[in-house]
Amino acid sequence: MSDEQPPPSGDDLLAPAGYDLVDVRYIEVNGSYAGHGLLRTHGRRECSGPNCPIHNPSEHPLADAPLLWREDGGFMERLCPHGVGHPDVDRLAHTMRTQGESATRRIARHACDGCCL
Repeated sequence: MSDEQPPPSGDDLLAPAGYDLVDVRYIEVNGSYAGHGLLRTHGRRECSGPNCPIHNPSEHPLADAPLLWREDGGFMERLCPHGVGHPDVDRLAHTMRTQGESATRRIARHACDGCCL
């Protein structure tokens, strides 16, 4: 008998141990929408604070809105009913903790229609 493990397949290839797969409704690639798909993210135990847009969203006006991955900037937004991408407040809090005010201001800029207030 062999002690060899079978090669990983399916979700194991996409999300090895310590990572999660999240269904993201829209993925923005090079400024255009590519529909929806799976995004490999950190695992629940790797969250850097009390709230996370993926594993434990805080209570805010767009907490239940679809997630929008901005590949061009490498951050998460929430898509409001009007089709506007608003920076996820939990992502902003993470950026403030890990990268400071300048980086947070950069990803906080958006064409707001008032849904995130």
